[in-house]
Amino acid sequence: MHRDFTDEGIVLNKYHMSEKTEVIELLSAESGHIQVAFNGGKDHFLQPFSEIKGLFSKGRRELLHLSQISIIRQWHFEEDYDCFCWASYFLELFNKVACQADGPEEYEAFYQLLVDTLNNLQIYNNKGVAISVWSLLRIIKLLGIEPELDRCGYCGKDDIKYFDGILACAVCESCRKYSQEYRRIINGVFELICTFKKLNLSEAMTRKYIAKVYAGAELLLIDHLQDYGHVNLKTRRFLKIGDKNIESFRN
Repeated sequence: MHRDFTDEGIVLNKYHMSEKTEVIELLSAESGHIQVAFNGGKDHFLQPFSEIKGLFSKGRRELLHLSQISIIRQWHFEEDYDCFCWASYFLELFNKVACQADGPEEYEAFYQLLVDTLNNLQIYNNKGVAISVWSLLRIIKLLGIEPELDRCGYCGKDDIKYFDGILACAVCESCRKYSQEYRRIINGVFELICTFKKLNLSEAMTRKYIAKVYAGAELLLIDHLQDYGHVNLKTRRFLKIGDKNIESFRN
């Protein structure tokens, strides 16, 4: 990076370093995941869900310094609690995975994926779990840890019922005896994941699955992301899908 440079970024998180100085975590298209110090005082216009443009300069410490700030746009989810919870979760997710991006192409890819995720959450505000499954699949692919879920990883059969957590592949009934760590996956989860891999997000939103299938797909992908991507998401929440509360992922 140059000593002084202009960049755009999405505010993922912020916290106070002192009474007048805040640290802001940003995801930018050109620089990836960065942390910057901002002398905001009591000015709280730089909130998460804001896309900003600013002048960055190298400070005395590892943190960059941010000045000459302008707001490009802001996403608003405050009026819908469930939607706000989903949006907050997406920021936490991207805050963790974007640290692993390597190089300008991956920076741009993660940045655009977060923009698409937040934009579509505003459009499909009652389909957070479907958006989550779609986004997780793209994140896992970007990280290079995509599991094999369309056929048995041992014999190649497509009659799959289990997931091998060590080899990160689907397993059929016959090959389960070879697996050292497996768990049964409910009907429909593998189909949903393989379908969502092939569709753009708008097309994926037109598909309908029961609540347990969505939650099962997200749980499988979150567990895989934690095991293989070393992304520790501390959030524990229950998804309200229709009139059912489904545990989505655990500590």
